[in-house]
Amino acid sequence: MKEAIQNHHVLVGMNQEMVVVRQGKAPKKSQGRDGDDRNTRVIYGEPPQDVDFVRFTGDEVVRVETMKVGGEKVGEPKRKCS
Repeated sequence: MKEAIQNHHVLVGMNQEMVVVRQGKAPKKSQGRDGDDRNTRVIYGEPPQDVDFVRFTGDEVVRVETMKVGGEKVGEPKRKCS
């Protein structure tokens, strides 16, 4: 976990405080629902650079996706931090 924060990686299972240490305060935030779960979605970055989409349920990251400059979408919906 410490290595992920130092290397500026957001991982599923991190809490909001860990993400803020890694990325700073979220410039864009929205609320939504996945079934019965309320979630918060935050966006870091703007094109033409990589853009990170981080989804929280409660205080925990449940999904991380990155839209790369070339249009490739990279996601980590299942990997948990340890």
